[in-house]
Amino acid sequence: MRKSLSALAVSVLAISIFSPISPAFAAKSQGGEETVILNPGGGQVTDGSDGLRMVFNGKNGAEAPETGSDQLYFAGQDQWVYGGGGPVLAIGATAYGEAGAAAEKNLPSFSTVVVSGLSGAYETIETGSAAAGVSIATGNAAVTFTYTVVLAGLTYTIVREITYVSPNNYYDEVWTVTIPAGNSDVVKLYVGGDAAPGGSDDGIGSTVVSSSLRSIREANPASAQYLAYTERNTAQKFTNYFVGRYDLPYPTIEAGGDLSDAINRVNHDAGIQVQWTFSATPGTYPRSMRTTVGFNSDLDTGVASTASTASVPGIFLNVAGHIGRTGGESPVYYGSDRVAVESTYLLTVKPVGGSSSSAVTMAEGTIDTDRSFSTMVRLPQLAPGDYEVQLTGTHNNGSVLELTCPITVSAEGRIVAIGDNVPVIR
Repeated sequence: MRKSLSALAVSVLAISIFSPISPAFAAKSQGGEETVILNPGGGQVTDGSDGLRMVFNGKNGAEAPETGSDQLYFAGQDQWVYGGGGPVLAIGATAYGEAGAAAEKNLPSFSTVVVSGLSGAYETIETGSAAAGVSIATGNAAVTFTYTVVLAGLTYTIVREITYVSPNNYYDEVWTVTIPAGNSDVVKLYVGGDAAPGGSDDGIGSTVVSSSLRSIREANPASAQYLAYTERNTAQKFTNYFVGRYDLPYPTIEAGGDLSDAINRVNHDAGIQVQWTFSATPGTYPRSMRTTVGFNSDLDTGVASTASTASVPGIFLNVAGHIGRTGGESPVYYGSDRVAVESTYLLTVKPVGGSSSSAVTMAEGTIDTDRSFSTMVRLPQLAPGDYEVQLTGTHNNGSVLELTCPITVSAEGRIVAIGDNVPVIR
């Protein structure tokens, strides 16, 4: 179950970073356009042989977790939940969108959403209808969405061209962002949100590189399905990315910041985001990507080797500093979903091989009856050497949980290596 930061955790963790409160906006609008379903008869066969059933600009209560959200079906299972997934456009420090971070942070909607270019096997649901699709058509399909944001008299445009070739378990899309003359703000596009690969919240993050192109993946050990975003052009690579607890990057997106390039390799409440950053220079900027849903058994052995962490419940830890940053610039995300009520947690950093007395406490506290929280602190400035960042807590079954992540600091005081989170249950 998803829960917000508890009141006690807030008071204990006064060093946490929170985003400014957003003004209230109307419910997500869906842009007044219909829901579009590509390959509507697909996505149901348990072996995945009928490919994907793809829902875009969905209507909450019919075909999407949130109005304006994407939804994907593979082997009879959906892939997005709650706030869903979709695009968010940030113009300077103001972000706009319909789903994902936009839904959960109550961001302003796009000014308009327009559907065009429908072809092949598709179905539409009229705005306001609560009826799910009934078509069983299968085959190749395509659609184009045009999103606009009007700000200070300037119109910013996102053209999203989606192409599906049946019965693949992926679709390709080109995002073209147009920045108008007169703009002076850096513009960023985020894609992603609250994932649930195979219909449940669990996820283990990973990346893989093939022919210089990265695939950013969230694999669910419970459902044995994964969701992945893959670069399609070496000149249009993701600027930043995030795979970890779904809501951790939302304040960053709300403020138009940069994703942390964090990959949480310990089982967590699934979320996946990618980001492209454009300059403030007016012009047209195309970017391409592939979205894939599949079975974990089809992933590379590097991902399979992380599956042992799936049995570690309760706490999560991401040391998300960019290589080359100093300790004081590097965020550490941590928290819990299922620790025992009234149990304590402790976040420390200490030299490798150092005694407990050499550990520096970054955060500690007691979990109240909510049992869940997620937050962020920054590493302290560290002398050169090898260190361990460690988070401990107590699961509701009484076992002690421990996560440790090694880091290396150079003679200049900069982080030059970040290892994987290593889980321990005692």
